[in-house]
Amino acid sequence: MRRRARDVAASSDAAASSDAALQAHLAAHLPQAWLPHRFARFARLPYTLNGKLDRAALRDAVAALPVAATADYVSPQTVTEQRLANLWQTLLSDPTPIGRTDRFFSRGGDSLAAMQLQAAIRIEWRVNLRLDALFDDQALETLAALIDNSETETAVNHPQQITVLQPATAAF
Repeated sequence: MRRRARDVAASSDAAASSDAALQAHLAAHLPQAWLPHRFARFARLPYTLNGKLDRAALRDAVAALPVAATADYVSPQTVTEQRLANLWQTLLSDPTPIGRTDRFFSRGGDSLAAMQLQAAIRIEWRVNLRLDALFDDQALETLAALIDNSETETAVNHPQQITVLQPATAAF
């Protein structure tokens, strides 16, 4: 899983809280960039033989959970919105459907992913968006309209392939 993941253990009383209540509580105590966009509940956390949290097993268990769109999900309407949503899913390694009102950083994007998004948009649409346009964290529909209304580069380049960088995982 490429996105920033934070492990949080809660008591059984807190486990009954809704995702919205957890999100509101965390929003009061954490910077916006650190807020999770998805919650997973487990009856027991996996541990290694040494008694440490088994992060690999936890990551695999989260990846195996069913993916569902949120209640306020609105599917992408235009071709640009659909292509941009697919691009976000690739960059964020996020199987959850991405809707018109979703925001890149709220879905787990970070500064490196934003730079990859800028490069991918330039390759895909031949549009050179400024990074500040991406850091404004606009909704997918707004960003797609910005792409559609931007001037296309005219230089003829050979087709390029988008490469998604993954952080190194070190086992110490």
